Amino acid sequence: MKEIESILKTVSDGLKLASQGILSLAEKVNEAATAMGPTEKSAAKTTAAARKPKTKTKTSKKRTPGVKAVQRKKAAGASQAMTAIDTVFGIVKKSGKPVDMATLREKTGFANKKIANVLFKLKKQGKIKSVDKGVYTIA
Repeated sequence: MKEIESILKTVSDGLKLASQGILSLAEKVNEAATAMGPTEKSAAKTTAAARKPKTKTKTSKKRTPGVKAVQRKKAAGASQAMTAIDTVFGIVKKSGKPVDMATLREKTGFANKKIANVLFKLKKQGKIKSVDKGVYTIA
């Protein structure tokens, strides 16, 4: 039993010395950092923080595709810009016949990935349906 107590005391003393060493190293690092002045990253953060005040935003846990853009658009007021979803849906709706990805890319100027994402959202909302691979029409 005395052996275990002796070993535990030795380990305890070793841990105390190690923690004191770590604390002294941390102090030296802080002193060195203070002496060097602000770094480029911290200076950029400071200027960005000075430019833009922090505000809390409230987000809902349940999200419906496309609704957030519509709410932002209405809140903006006078100018109502069309969203990507509105643009693609308008083209599909006005065409009167099935529209393929190439046509949507030409008429919108959007990248393939953006068009694919918009089409996915429109299909999920039930506004369009897929006639063939890469060909869509109004639902």
